[in-house]
Amino acid sequence: MSHTLSHLPRQVPVRIHQDTDGRFWAEATDLPGCYTQGATMDEALQNMKDAIFTYFEVPKDQANPAFLRYEAETVGQLVVA
Repeated sequence: MSHTLSHLPRQVPVRIHQDTDGRFWAEATDLPGCYTQGATMDEALQNMKDAIFTYFEVPKDQANPAFLRYEAETVGQLVVA
């Protein structure tokens, strides 16, 4: 069943990790099983937006990345604001 943007939280806690190979992976800590990766932190965050829309089954034509903003947690030396 598809949902509209009104069903999404306005803020999603996201934890960013960096692997030993330099790549990044991200998890939405309040959404079980919602995680992604990217070669850069920016790519991982963009992929996380897509993952959140997929998690809530938002149709592609309604998935506006500007709708979401992140509350990210410090992991190691990384701070995402």
